Amino acid sequence: MSTSSHEDDDILPGESQDPYEDEEDLDEVLLDKKFDNIKQSVAESSNRKKDNRKEKLETNKHLPHLKQKINSMFNGDHINNTENRFVLHVALRAAKDTTMNSDGKDVVPGVWQVLDKIREFRIKFAMDLG
Repeated sequence: MSTSSHEDDDILPGESQDPYEDEEDLDEVLLDKKFDNIKQSVAESSNRKKDNRKEKLETNKHLPHLKQKINSMFNGDHINNTENRFVLHVALRAAKDTTMNSDGKDVVPGVWQVLDKIREFRIKFAMDLG
């Protein structure tokens, strides 16, 4: 007497009813599941970090003065209290004809002078490499 079920009728000779019998298939399935779990964990972690950052920004006691500090930076005021100097990072992206003063001096020409030297070096270095 045969003990086979109807499910066995669809299995061809040489095939197994167990989808994970082949070790490579099992490894691939397990790897896919691990990868999916990692992606989900990263996404959840990222969302928690974003929520924390937003919460910190909203409760930051310095937030009311943020606009004032931004204006001070753009005006070339000495906002680096440790070294008592201005911080004009925005001058790195300024057009050549822009004027940004600090301590009564336009800093943009000096910034462009350095940027031009960097550009020249990069071109010369690339030519030397051939």
